[in-house]
Amino acid sequence: MPRSAHRSGDMRRTLPRLNRNQVRSFWAAWAGWTMDGMDSFIYSLVLVPALRDLLPKSGIAATPANVGYYGGLLFALFMIGWGTALIWGPIADRFGRVQTMMFSITWFSLFTLLSAFATGLWSLAILRLLAGVGIGGEWSVGAALVVEE
Repeated sequence: MPRSAHRSGDMRRTLPRLNRNQVRSFWAAWAGWTMDGMDSFIYSLVLVPALRDLLPKSGIAATPANVGYYGGLLFALFMIGWGTALIWGPIADRFGRVQTMMFSITWFSLFTLLSAFATGLWSLAILRLLAGVGIGGEWSVGAALVVEE
C-alpha cells in the first residue's frame, strides 16, 4: 500500500449515526447516574450533622468515634443494597429494560427521599439499604439498556 494511503484523509471511515432510541437510552442512563453521583455527594455533606441528630434519638452518644462508626455502617448497608443488583436482571427480562430502569430510578428516589424523614439511626439504615437496591438496578439495567441499544 502506498505511503499516502495511510493518511487519515485517504482512508476515512464513516461511523454509523445513532438512532433515536440509542440517544434516548444513553441520556436516560446518564441522567440517572448523574443523579446518583449528586446523591452521594449530598449524602457525604449531610451525614455528620444527620448522625449528630439521629444517634442521640437512637440512644447512642454522638461522639466522633460513633459518628464515624455508624456512618461507615450506613455506607456499608448502602453498598450491600447496591450489591443486590442481580435481582433486577430477571425483572428486566420479564418487564423490559426501559420499564425496569424507570422503576429502579423511582425506587432509588423514593427511598432517598424517605431517608430525609428518618427518625432514628435504624430507620435510616433500612432506608439507605433499600435505596442501595434501587441504585444497583439503575446501574445494572441502565448499562444493559445502553449496550443493547
